[in-house]
Amino acid sequence: MRQKGFILFVFNLSFALVLCGIGVGCQPIREKVARLVVRLGIIPREIKNEEEGSELSPEAQAELLHEMFQVVLQREPGEFAEFLNLREAMEQGASLEGIYNGFSHSSDYRRLESSRRGASLAAVEAFSEEMSSFQENLPEVSFFNEKSSLPLARPVDLGSAGLVLPSPASTQWIHKGMNHAAMKFTFRKLFLTASVFTLKRVLADEAMKVVDFKKKQKVDLAKWYAAWTVHAVGWDVDFGLVLRNKPEEEFHFYWAMGASEDRLRWEILNRIHRILNEMNRRQGKKS
Repeated sequence: MRQKGFILFVFNLSFALVLCGIGVGCQPIREKVARLVVRLGIIPREIKNEEEGSELSPEAQAELLHEMFQVVLQREPGEFAEFLNLREAMEQGASLEGIYNGFSHSSDYRRLESSRRGASLAAVEAFSEEMSSFQENLPEVSFFNEKSSLPLARPVDLGSAGLVLPSPASTQWIHKGMNHAAMKFTFRKLFLTASVFTLKRVLADEAMKVVDFKKKQKVDLAKWYAAWTVHAVGWDVDFGLVLRNKPEEEFHFYWAMGASEDRLRWEILNRIHRILNEMNRRQGKKS
């Protein structure tokens, strides 16, 4: 059965290449081949998500959790019990995004936002660029006003995490009709004095909205993820693994097609936090 599937894959791939060669649009063909690759389970070894369809190993859980402490909170686990409790939560089925939200919308994170005020110009620039891009990928822009750049006022329920609800006295700063440059300028002005921890939280929340919108069609989500991931490589930041740093859209597209949604979400969150962490250590702007 496996051999038959492989033969079918080779036949379809050969046919697709012939069509591409005679001028038929290649992108729809690549997407059909991608679906076939994932369905048959013959994704190339170097890009196959080995955790898909199975639980993360204890070692993988520990590595991802340790990474989360480093990139989100920018510290090591304070006590072994703290780390162990989160490990146990993961073993009992807690999602990576759920663990992340527990970090980024906690009273500890609020203290970081309140005590470590301000961010470098490079971090604000990166935030404004990425935020504008995320808004352009949403059907409706999110609500932003002068309070959006403030630290969390209090611990919040995860269901409403990061949202600033409009009030009669609030003014929406962002509008769907804005072009990219105008939107970026407005975000830069609005978040100029915000803590880098606030920038990370707000940007990550908006990225998850894009995932929620794109996930209706896995191919659409994979295409966006691959394009954004290659774009993110342009910030010249180490994302922690060699394969994460590959500037190859096709590679990341096939990975996303085979990855679980939860793992894909963490890959996005990880990149966002690493970009802003690194930009906050730099001065100036992205070239």
